[in-house]
Amino acid sequence: MEIKAIETVYKGYRMRSRLEARYAVLFDALNIKWEYEKEGYDLGKFGWHLPDFWIPNDHPIYGDGGCWVEIKGSKPNDHEKMIAMKLAEVTKSVTFIAYGLPGENPLLWYDRSGAVFSGENSCLFSSMIPEIANIAPLFCRNMMCGMNWMDIGKAIKAAKQSRFEHGQFGSPSEW
Repeated sequence: MEIKAIETVYKGYRMRSRLEARYAVLFDALNIKWEYEKEGYDLGKFGWHLPDFWIPNDHPIYGDGGCWVEIKGSKPNDHEKMIAMKLAEVTKSVTFIAYGLPGENPLLWYDRSGAVFSGENSCLFSSMIPEIANIAPLFCRNMMCGMNWMDIGKAIKAAKQSRFEHGQFGSPSEW
């Protein structure tokens, strides 16, 4: 039985789910710029696709000025993985799939050519706190600039604890 997503308004954006809003809180807690549903792309036989988040940055690993982040409630199926792979290939930008609450599962990610990588296979992240290691590939550009591991842990906590009823969300004092 599939659970229906609850549309959620966060920072003036009507997001398709609370989970997407939680990732926006995570990005905000880490002072990472994001754009929600920036632009759609023709992915050939996969049709048109509107990615969830664009994270602009200038780190060369990410490609054309940033990376995509797709948010899924549960582990993505083969079709969803193929869409992410094709998105990376078409846009020449790294594409991440995050599923479940922030930090709970390893990211799936695709390089600019569409080749598959996974955070759980990277030795750089294997000895860290699992929650942080699961999302670390997304933030490696920031960590190289001195991002504190504690800040990432606090951001994950803020995203998980965010409430969206009555306009509430994780307080910066809790980050």
